Amino acid sequence: MLNTKKQHRKEKQILRDEQQRLQEEKEAHLKKTYIPLEVVKVPIEPVLAQDYTLIPTQLDRQFEVVDEDGALCATIIKPGRTWKKKYYKSLLSEATDVTLSTDEQKTERNKAYDLLDALTKSGELSIDNATLHVLIASTHCFGETLMNTVVKENVNPIEKLEVSELVVASTIHQKTVTELLEENHSQRIRSITPKVIEYLK
Repeated sequence: MLNTKKQHRKEKQILRDEQQRLQEEKEAHLKKTYIPLEVVKVPIEPVLAQDYTLIPTQLDRQFEVVDEDGALCATIIKPGRTWKKKYYKSLLSEATDVTLSTDEQKTERNKAYDLLDALTKSGELSIDNATLHVLIASTHCFGETLMNTVVKENVNPIEKLEVSELVVASTIHQKTVTELLEENHSQRIRSITPKVIEYLK
């Protein structure tokens, strides 16, 4: 019985020595076969981001200079107190509508921020191919009714609205009017209001 135990311990020691030898041969083979790659750091150029919170102020400044009639003005959008949430309980289920109160909206917003924080590891990871939706409104006001504007004041309301849209688009997209328009339309707008073309260069 004693000899059997000694033989068993001896066999286990031989097995351990063989495993150690194989591990050392494997590590030596990996060192010979694979050459560590050199990490090359590529400089990343900073991307100039646009501050969307400044757009209303920029629009007001443009309106004061370009809008000769004073018809354009900023519009404040106030969402309703109750929102409607549409979601799917599972991939194959039908859409479900739920009305959210003010407190429930805060809860859902916090959930969305927590999910965003988890996905980006608190901002360590960037989100590529993301879309940001910003809602900005401006109102073009006419002093008369539509019919009186056309007949009584002899003003084409479509041309006035086109100029207003150009002022807004030029400010939001950070482009000149000539970049936004084709050549033939640029000449037409110049004939209507040259000030817009000259100022928004």
